[in-house]
Amino acid sequence: MIQMKKLILSALVFLFAATTFAQEGELDTKWTNYMVETERRMIFDEAMDLESPKKEAFWKIYDEYEKELEGFRTSYMTDLKKYAEEYATMTDEQANELIASSFKRKMGRMKLQKKYHAQIVKMVDAKTAARFVQLDDAISMLLRLSVMDEIPFIGDY
Repeated sequence: MIQMKKLILSALVFLFAATTFAQEGELDTKWTNYMVETERRMIFDEAMDLESPKKEAFWKIYDEYEKELEGFRTSYMTDLKKYAEEYATMTDEQANELIASSFKRKMGRMKLQKKYHAQIVKMVDAKTAARFVQLDDAISMLLRLSVMDEIPFIGDY
């Protein structure tokens, strides 16, 4: 487990650069999606440590998950751009819109994760599915924390 945590942390160093808040609001969504997806895949590949035929079944499901997850990343990047443009002069209405988008994205992402967890349980096994959720949560949390470390809170200008 310690090795997996070290792997995640070292691989995410690169991801932190890809998701850093840009003061001028210039974030390349396609490039960031590509880099996040690529790095996530490398982390999952190393940390899942699966043997055939479980490996083939897992990766088929994982690839479908990543395709659906891209929409959530794009939404997040769009909201980050909007926040970068508006945070210093944000109105109550704009703040509510961003938070509503965040709630919607979090709930949708959890629903998506639950859907793919069930598929992995069915096609591979429950332990692999649980490990998938743990890794996905850890990677997502570290990415969110890295971004949050770079952006000012509303009212901090």
